[in-house]
Amino acid sequence: TAGGGWMHKTNKYLDIIDKTFRDTGLSSVFLCGKDKKFQEKNSRIYKNNKSFKFLGWLEAQEVASWINKSQAILAFSVAQMSVETGLLAKPIFIADYIKGQEDGYKIVLQEKHVAKFLPGTPEEKMDLLKTFLMDANPIKNVSLLSWKNELRKSPENIREFLDKL
Repeated sequence: TAGGGWMHKTNKYLDIIDKTFRDTGLSSVFLCGKDKKFQEKNSRIYKNNKSFKFLGWLEAQEVASWINKSQAILAFSVAQMSVETGLLAKPIFIADYIKGQEDGYKIVLQEKHVAKFLPGTPEEKMDLLKTFLMDANPIKNVSLLSWKNELRKSPENIREFLDKL
């Protein structure tokens, strides 16, 4: 997930995700945004993989619906996804992020225990993700619910802060 910037990073992962998760019963949904070329190209390449779905531009409610149906989010950029997934109490596995720009998001999400950075090569990252999803998810529901509640209170906390100014 995560908008246009992730797509260039994702290309090196698609074959690996296909191979790693082929016989697991898990599906991968790629939110391609406005990049029709990426969506159409990969829809053709992976047309025989029924567990891959490439979606174009979606309204916020549609994105939320897909996130809500998900077991977890694999992120290649974390800024926007951190809020969307947090409000729906879904764990985030970070395959990549925009270094320098998103370091703070990565740190906060890991400190809140709602995200796990996947180290290593793309192959190692996907093997680790498979282990987490199939056997031992390190992200616990209590952390996800706490983060969700914190995010839901944010507008109220901001209003209280502004009222004091």
